[in-house]
Parts: sequence; C-alpha cells; structure tokens
Amino acid sequence: MTSSDNIERASIAAPAGAAGRHLAVELTETLKLAVPMALTQLGQIAMMTTDLALIGRLGDEAVAAAALAHTVFFVSFTFGMGLMSAVAPLAAQAFGMLQGLQHFFAQMLRSILGEVA
Repeated sequence: MTSSDNIERASIAAPAGAAGRHLAVELTETLKLAVPMALTQLGQIAMMTTDLALIGRLGDEAVAAAALAHTVFFVSFTFGMGLMSAVAPLAAQAFGMLQGLQHFFAQMLRSILGEVA
C-alpha cells in the first residue's frame, strides 16, 4: 500500500527525469487495488447473465418474478448491511472492553491474593 508520506517524499526528492517512474509506481499501486474489484464486478455480471439465461427459458413471467424478487432481496440486503456496519464497531468496542474488564479483575484478584498471602 502507498502511504501519503511516501508519495510526498518521493515527489519532493525525485529529480526531473524521474516523473515517469513515479507515474509507473502510482499506476501499479492503482492497478493492485482496481483489478480485484474489476474481476469481482465481471464475476457478478457473468452470474447475473447466467441466471437470466436459465430463467429466461421458463418464460416472461419467470423473468419478471425473478426481477421483483431481486428488488426485494436487494432492499433487505442493503438494510441489513447498514445495520451491520453500525453494529460492528460497537460490538468490537464491547468485546475490547470485556477483555479489558477481565484483565482488570484478574489484576485486582492477583493484587488481593498477593496482599493476603
């Protein structure tokens, strides 16, 4: 991954002839991010095309029903993803706090047992 301080340092320290090298590095880093997303999109398009070809053999009503079902699924999926994106940080924070509390109580128990013994 490219961090902003590396980009700035490279652009400041680069001589005038190294502009092409900097562009090649940036293009490589961009492609490392873009290629998996593009392949995922192509896979989804291929799957939708296959679904449509198989459902299309059943008739117009089946294609219309599949389109309606996809719309209902998409709305519910989007709603669920919104809930998960809100709950995930809260769950991680609670899990971290639980581990912190366990550590705190373990230290308290050790200190109490250490003073008693």
